[in-house]
Amino acid sequence: MMKYKGKERREKLGMSQIELIQKSGVSKATISKLENGNSDMEIKISTLQKLAAALKCSITSLIE
Repeated sequence: MMKYKGKERREKLGMSQIELIQKSGVSKATISKLENGNSDMEIKISTLQKLAAALKCSITSLIE
């Protein structure tokens, strides 16, 4: 299972979850689950693409 590392990136950019939601179009529920380490959750590539674009980074830097 992949570990989502976007929270660290978001905080480094000084971005709130609300700003990330607005910039990425990803739902609050999905972002919250990812950032809280919900290991049961499958992450869609399209979701990672949206988050990476909003966070100005590569998909590979968002997952471990």
